Amino acid sequence: MALCDNIEFVINHIRNSFITSDDTGMCEAVMGNEDPFTLASRESPYGSNDDILTTLERQLSSSLDITSNDLSTMRSRSYTAQRLDRIKEQRQDKTKIKSIHWQQTALVNQEDGVDMFEKKVLIDKPKDQRHSLLTRQLEVTAKAPVNPFNRYSRFDGEINVGATPCKRVVIYLTMCGSPDRYQPSAVFPLCNAKVSDLIGLVLWKYFNEGRRPDLRYDKVENYSLHHVDERGEVEVDMPMLDQKEPIVKFHFPAYALLEMNQPSMDSPRHTVIKVSIPGGEFSKIPVSDADNTTLRDLVDKVLKKRGGKQYGLEYRLQKMDDPDNSLDLNQTIVNTGTTEFCLVRENSQRSDLRPTLEPHDSELEETFKSLQYKAYIVRLHKSLFSTTDVQLAISGEKIEVDPLSSKKRIQPISIDMDSIVECTLMNERPANSVFKLIYLSGGSGGEFKPLEFETDLFNAREIVQQVKSILELKPSTSRRAYEEWRASRKQRKS
Repeated sequence: MALCDNIEFVINHIRNSFITSDDTGMCEAVMGNEDPFTLASRESPYGSNDDILTTLERQLSSSLDITSNDLSTMRSRSYTAQRLDRIKEQRQDKTKIKSIHWQQTALVNQEDGVDMFEKKVLIDKPKDQRHSLLTRQLEVTAKAPVNPFNRYSRFDGEINVGATPCKRVVIYLTMCGSPDRYQPSAVFPLCNAKVSDLIGLVLWKYFNEGRRPDLRYDKVENYSLHHVDERGEVEVDMPMLDQKEPIVKFHFPAYALLEMNQPSMDSPRHTVIKVSIPGGEFSKIPVSDADNTTLRDLVDKVLKKRGGKQYGLEYRLQKMDDPDNSLDLNQTIVNTGTTEFCLVRENSQRSDLRPTLEPHDSELEETFKSLQYKAYIVRLHKSLFSTTDVQLAISGEKIEVDPLSSKKRIQPISIDMDSIVECTLMNERPANSVFKLIYLSGGSGGEFKPLEFETDLFNAREIVQQVKSILELKPSTSRRAYEEWRASRKQRKS
């Protein structure tokens, strides 16, 4: 190589030797970017530049330069470095191994061997130790009796109070003993629940709370809801609530849940005594022991219930069919032979309790009854093919429309009765009768707007009749304006 005077060959050989023998790859990074034509274009004392370029072109055309695709990638390690790493790893593994040298010892007797290798006493642990709260609740629920009123739990609105339309109802549980008897329980039934559903919901909560005594019956039909006074006493004079009626129809503050006792030998029977009062009123007093209850005690119960003075000598009792003779207040109820009496104040005479009404008087009475508050569950027509369930409440002062579902965006409507101008029955169908209410919106300068409702034929006729009776009793300027508007409209058409 020292005698070679071909500079092109020497340069090319040195260049390739540097690149191939460098393990670090630095020569390749530095010399790989140099252009051999630029190097060869410099003046050389060994020959012309054209000859050098021709020679380099011939060499480059027959062979390729060694190039690197990724200059940042390091070259693979040499075999010696890899072997040193393996030796290092083996030494580290040997440090983890503990060597024990075996030494020959004297033989051990069998008796001594028992002491050296004693049998370990194992304590048996329960295989299945479940302590989670969910597991305990599941175990208790599995052992608990099944609530027979579970199907009524879907009417409980207490879980989502405010999210779903519900009503707060106070219930006195008469089957409970003292003092729970006069501690009412509040429930929140859904607005679409009926009286029977409310009874089932109360019994469902009673069973889940573990109250005592246990329920005697497992059917809703064996219980009834009654009105109560402010002290929690059952109003015997008023009938029980119809179980088929919706609960939103009744607006009393509290009710009492009673068992509809079936006659049996071991349960005492209650005798209901009817005591009439001049003026057409009467009271029904339940008496558990009519054999030992005197008429004086009966008078005291009537006066206490009606809020009068409790002086027995100021009042006297008469039989309903014998108005001329007064009864001795010291005798028992059984000895009188009747359960209907009339209470008369001392030194006064008995008059007709309820005079017979003439036909026109009975019609007037029905008209005045229409002023009482009543609520109905009907369907409001929002559009031609869209309806929604609402509660229509009618009184002598106004008409209110409250939606029963919070999912449908319907605002409650309150219309003053003076703004109602007409109520007509559009069609009569057994299940889908339609009636229309027309009212004045926006005061005297407003416009007349209709509201169409759909319900069964019986309720539709009752609603229309009630609204018409109220309009007859309470004439208004809105109604006169509506009549004038209809008359002018007929004249324009004719």
